[in-house]
Amino acid sequence: MFKTTLLTLVFILLIVIVGYADVPKFFNYQGLLMDAEGNPVNGTRSIQFSLYGTESGGDSFWTETHSVLIRDGLFNVLLGSVNSFDNSTSDPSELAHIYLEVKIADDPPMTPRQQIVSVGFAMHADDADHLEGHPASDFVRKMNDVRPVDGAIDLVGGTNVTVTPDPGNHRISISATGGSGGDNLGNHSATQNIRLNNYWLSNDGGSEGIQIGNTGGILAPSGLQSHGDIITSANMQATNITAVSTVQVNGGINVGSPSASAGSGDISVADDILVDDHVLANNVTAYNGWIKTGSPSIGYDNGDIVATDDLIADDDVIAGEQLMVVNHAGINMGTTYSTTYALRVQGNAYCTGSWTSSDQKFKKNVEPVENALSKLEQIEGVSFDWKTDEYPSYEFSEGKHYGFIAQEIEKVFPDMVKTDENGEKAVSYVEMIPILVEALKQQQKMIEQLQTQVNQLMNK
Repeated sequence: MFKTTLLTLVFILLIVIVGYADVPKFFNYQGLLMDAEGNPVNGTRSIQFSLYGTESGGDSFWTETHSVLIRDGLFNVLLGSVNSFDNSTSDPSELAHIYLEVKIADDPPMTPRQQIVSVGFAMHADDADHLEGHPASDFVRKMNDVRPVDGAIDLVGGTNVTVTPDPGNHRISISATGGSGGDNLGNHSATQNIRLNNYWLSNDGGSEGIQIGNTGGILAPSGLQSHGDIITSANMQATNITAVSTVQVNGGINVGSPSASAGSGDISVADDILVDDHVLANNVTAYNGWIKTGSPSIGYDNGDIVATDDLIADDDVIAGEQLMVVNHAGINMGTTYSTTYALRVQGNAYCTGSWTSSDQKFKKNVEPVENALSKLEQIEGVSFDWKTDEYPSYEFSEGKHYGFIAQEIEKVFPDMVKTDENGEKAVSYVEMIPILVEALKQQQKMIEQLQTQVNQLMNK
């Protein structure tokens, strides 16, 4: 790499008329190239030419590279012959100034950039920017990035839209002609009901299709379907709801005609709600219809709530029939949500019967519990009061309670303790039952052995 010096000898630019088809869309550039010692350069060099809208800095809007043969320092190139000026990302006529930057091989770009100016009688071309004394800025040069053809841009109406020119009044009228095909109205304020094919978007209390009330509530007698989220800040009422993503309730959602109305943040269902992702609500109630989140492999019927994704409620979840949780992150009732448990309830849970799976076909590595009594001796049953004042959102019950300390159980029976994503520990009390049974059996055996020894001593 060697330093070079460029002296421009000839610089002719027809930039003001390159946009016309009958004028060559390139210009000639001739220069004198010398090395750092002032000696003319000979040979072939790669020279890059770039156009900028600023004297320094910024990004070029056109560039091309030539392999140039140089004799005694002199060279000549035809700019625009490699990369047409039509391919530039800017319209040169819209720039206040245009600057040329030259870069020889791997040398840094030469500075300063050379400003492109009008030359000779070509300044008369400035008159081309005026029509009948009016500057070009008085005329439309493009509309929404569409440029005129032969000086005109045609406005084309749709199936039921007409475009009527009125040259005498300098006006163009665009109007809808009506018809069964519908109108493309764009973003407008409607003072009457809007017909969407054979359905209606109304505000008059009718039941033709979707009704939007004055407070933003939605009534959809034929069902509401979304390919994304459904999020309400006011009430929404529909026969059924289908959402690919989230249903989040800030107002209330009534589906069908439930026996109880939905309050703020509630969902009351007398028909169906189908959600591929999760449901967020204060209260979730299924009366006659069903609520399904995710894609459960099991069937569901009226009154069922089936979740293979999240069902999150700040308050009640009420199912007229079954409440089923199929996957890991399931139903949360309260303000502290968890992905550790399929069902998390803050407060008391009540049922009139329950069953726990225990079939032998689901189990392997079955072994008897050893040393149950000695292990029980290492843990302590305690009485306690919950810290209801410090953790009000957990809805702990008041009064005296009995149980174990999870950290103590974990030392003896680590598999009996689970730690959630918040570091909070819980004990599987039901798994303590077989330990107690084996300890009781071990203790009974010890009693029987002692009784035998006592009988033997008494018979001597």
